[in-house]
Amino acid sequence: MYIPHISKNRYLDALLKLFILSAVLHIAILFVYAAASGDIRQLNYLGILDFALFFPAIIEGFFNNIVAFFFLIAI
Repeated sequence: MYIPHISKNRYLDALLKLFILSAVLHIAILFVYAAASGDIRQLNYLGILDFALFFPAIIEGFFNNIVAFFFLIAI
């Protein structure tokens, strides 16, 4: 499988691909955990980033979960 280059510097390219791989694996693990636990709030991207430390109500409510999910998909 060929993955296109992100950067011309091969070391920076490898580092950026490692970041992408770790992010994809992290989200995949969260999807599995959310499916196993039945708690969709585990996928709240704003909660993953710990924005709840600054804005405690950001991970509560249906609308906030929908916005966070679309933010996750956009990234």
